[in-house]
Amino acid sequence: MIERLPGGVTGDGTPAAPALQVALAIDPALVEELQLMAAEPYEVDGRPGTGTEAAAAYLDRLSAVADVHPVIALPYGDADADALIGAGLPDVVTRSLPGTAEGTAQDPPGTTPTDDGAQATSADETPAADGPDAAEPGDDAAADEDTGAAGEGAGAAILAGALDVEPRTDLFWAAGGSLRPDTVPVLVEGGVETVVLGSGGLSDGDDAIGRVDSTAAARTAVATAAGPLEVLVADATLSGLVGVAEQTPGGARMAEQRYLAELALLTTQAPDGVEQTVLVAPPREVDAGPEGAGAMMVDTATLPWLRPATIAELSQTVPAPAGDLVDPADGLALDPSGLVDVVAATAIRDELAEAVVGDDDIALRSYDAAISRASSATRRDEPEDFRDVAAALRSTLSRLGSQVTLLVPADGTYSLGSSDAPLVLTVRNDLPMTVEVLLDVRTRGSRGLSIGEIEPQTLAPGQRSTVQVPTEVRQAGGFAVRAQLTTPGGRPLGDEISLQVKSTAYGSISLLITIGAAALLGLLFLRRLVNFVLRRRRAAASDAAVAGPDGVGLQPPPNRSPV
Repeated sequence: MIERLPGGVTGDGTPAAPALQVALAIDPALVEELQLMAAEPYEVDGRPGTGTEAAAAYLDRLSAVADVHPVIALPYGDADADALIGAGLPDVVTRSLPGTAEGTAQDPPGTTPTDDGAQATSADETPAADGPDAAEPGDDAAADEDTGAAGEGAGAAILAGALDVEPRTDLFWAAGGSLRPDTVPVLVEGGVETVVLGSGGLSDGDDAIGRVDSTAAARTAVATAAGPLEVLVADATLSGLVGVAEQTPGGARMAEQRYLAELALLTTQAPDGVEQTVLVAPPREVDAGPEGAGAMMVDTATLPWLRPATIAELSQTVPAPAGDLVDPADGLALDPSGLVDVVAATAIRDELAEAVVGDDDIALRSYDAAISRASSATRRDEPEDFRDVAAALRSTLSRLGSQVTLLVPADGTYSLGSSDAPLVLTVRNDLPMTVEVLLDVRTRGSRGLSIGEIEPQTLAPGQRSTVQVPTEVRQAGGFAVRAQLTTPGGRPLGDEISLQVKSTAYGSISLLITIGAAALLGLLFLRRLVNFVLRRRRAAASDAAVAGPDGVGLQPPPNRSPV
């Protein structure tokens, strides 16, 4: 449809850009998926995927229209900023933004593998297109795909590399046309300078679109906690007509006539010398066709009383007051029970980040991409799908901890050869990143074995390594020991293992007891020897007394006197 917009020719006969430039709001995750599909064979649920040629052709067509229409980078996965801020996850929003170096979420081939919820993407979406900008009269270079220019995020780099354009990253198109006030500071810090809202997202939005005031002015500014914020106000009625033109009772032609009637009314009510400015932003998912939305765009570019303009030109018009932001407390949002799983998955991710050696945002960017895709604003009207994806995401993140684990010997028994021999444990890290972990080893119900201090352990990705646990044996025997790996923050990694430690060596206490027993035995033997000698001497002395003088034998006295 966009490809059919009427263009022109320059003086030398070369094709010129279409008279109407439609702002293309594109999800970097979608383009990333298309690149993956177009580049090589891929799998879906363990089965070979199809559509490689179609994906490549779609990318070529998208690149062609991006060459002549301005491109706006959506957050990676079109993450629902309002829902994530409401759930207390501002870092997830930041990691999805294309206008900041902290926007690292992406899932290029060859990085951290993902499955289940992590693979639940918005690949079935079509690029969201900002509709024709019927406004007062009035944008690009390439970057490396995986790095991005200074101050730009991964999303901008993806679009630059795939489409050979420099997307705009300072404009944020609010899902549902409204924005929570507490979302704004996070967006501003992430490089956003202008937001696109629906007229219902402002307290005096009807003034901006000419429903209350006779002047329609699509540009305004609002006061926020982060300072004044530039806002472009989309006409909710016109945007809605474009979005449902193909399903309108009476057909697409009837919708087109209603569209033109609304614009004509704005034109006739304008004060003398004042030109109305209107922004049309169809819904993110729109079933548009040439007879409906296509005809409306052509009308905007060809009718003499309408003058098309770009977003950049619209941003240069004179702003008019339109009130303050309206908190969409009762608006459509992501399902709360699904958000609980997203919060839990993010908590697991953050605890694992404490263990990552190096830049954790880069190491975990594929998991961040999975969180952003699962939290896509396009899932607002699909609560069941969102719950399923969020549960799968949580399950996938939960399994990350099991990829760093202790290995138990076949019979669950270790033997120590000396009183200070270390206990050698084997650790396996199946994560594709280097992590630092703590090892907690405890004995149960025994004072005969003590565990020394264990230093934090650095584990290389995809490798096994051994950890020597200092021990001190104070008595021979068997000891029950439990061991558990944890992140520096204390989150368990892998399963706790139980093992039996046996030692035949004498510990210090056993040695003291043995020496003491030997000494006591020696003393007892010496005592018996002394008593024996003393008895012999007494016996000899007694025999001498009985013999009498000159050796004459004497009868010993009777035991009793005779009666």
